[in-house]
Amino acid sequence: MKNTLYINPLTPEINFLIFDWEQTIARFLTKNLDTASTFPKLLINIVDAYQIDEIWCINGPGPFTLMRVVTLAINALTYTRIIDIKSCHFFDMVTSGHIPIIEANLREFLIMESTEMTTISKNLLPEWTYEWIFSDICSTESTKLIQYIEVRASIVDVFSKKQISSRISPIYFKPPHITCPKP
Repeated sequence: MKNTLYINPLTPEINFLIFDWEQTIARFLTKNLDTASTFPKLLINIVDAYQIDEIWCINGPGPFTLMRVVTLAINALTYTRIIDIKSCHFFDMVTSGHIPIIEANLREFLIMESTEMTTISKNLLPEWTYEWIFSDICSTESTKLIQYIEVRASIVDVFSKKQISSRISPIYFKPPHITCPKP
């Protein structure tokens, strides 16, 4: 196995797991107003210190600025280092058979129904067993929520099936609405 860096930006802190042969080394970066400047620096330091050959990243869905910073930093790094990159949707990581769920905003969840991603109002969430990555949602009698846990074997299983990319693109909760100012 190559020296691999796995990045999960969707957790409360950005998780970096370094798979160095049989060893797993964890690093974390707190999300705050400085994340845009500290993330690229930490990424370069980890890649150089651990001689990373491959980066695996969950590229969303997530908030616009966070996902843009993470994917831009990874893509920029590939111009200066020989590194293979792979990415996946968080919902690809849930292999338990439960329905993956993410809190998209204060009023909605993002879930996978059959093969389609859909947003659903929090008060209309059907009874089921859901697996979530991070949220302040809690279980009720009719709905069971299971916290997603990162396990090296399942991460390796999912990413080993992914194709190497030349660049990765962010996945947002909802497509950004950006307009250019009129002259």
